[in-house]
Amino acid sequence: MRTLTRSAVSLGLGLILFALCAAPAFADDAAPDAALAQANNPLANMTAFNIQNYYRPTLYGMPDETSNTLWLRYAKGGKWFLRVSAPFNTVPPNSHEDSTGIGDIDAFAAYCFIQEPEVTVGVGPLLVAPTGSTDSVGTGKWQGGLAAVYYRTFNATVAGGGLVTYQASFAGDDERADTSLLVAQPFWFFQMGGGLYARSSAAWVFDLENDSYAVPFGLGIGKVIKSPGIVFNVFFEPQFTILHKGDGQPALQFFASLNMQFAS
Repeated sequence: MRTLTRSAVSLGLGLILFALCAAPAFADDAAPDAALAQANNPLANMTAFNIQNYYRPTLYGMPDETSNTLWLRYAKGGKWFLRVSAPFNTVPPNSHEDSTGIGDIDAFAAYCFIQEPEVTVGVGPLLVAPTGSTDSVGTGKWQGGLAAVYYRTFNATVAGGGLVTYQASFAGDDERADTSLLVAQPFWFFQMGGGLYARSSAAWVFDLENDSYAVPFGLGIGKVIKSPGIVFNVFFEPQFTILHKGDGQPALQFFASLNMQFAS
């Protein structure tokens, strides 16, 4: 696990360094910042595939332990916005089973009832399947709920919005604990020109079943790189937890990603 977590940090740093170094060769400097900013619009009318990683080097109440989640995400924009996410989790080990494996796959479809040039709002159902390879990395429960997403372009420099999801268990392994999870993820993007931007997108996680929560704040940097037929978006964002309750919550986490958008 130590090798995995060191590799996760190296991956995040490598992604952002690659973006900054490769920009002169691949960036379309003639494109307006407004067009480049669409790479950060989760509701853009494009097909996207994202590789996102959260590495947590410090956990409250669990000294000398770390955790990691690698997300593979597919998204499709339009009147209906679809997102499917598959996590690969590494959690603190126990004596009974493997602490690394695929977690529960989730999907939501949000109907965008407002689709204007400057603002988009969508809401729709969410479903989580109990695909965890072991009890340590999955819940063993079918879960259902709702997702609501909002995105607004305030001007050519600033854009922001948020994603709120709620999920609760309704079926599955009767011997496993029930779930009730609320996640709120506000996000902001500040364009600095030429595809370079500052960002903040930490997700606030509230485990209502276990009365625990973590509220982090993030500040990072990213780069949008245009090439024929595809837009690359790479970023690195450290996130610090400012409020928490319960053991195992991250005191610090590093969020790194390679996002790819393909024209629909």
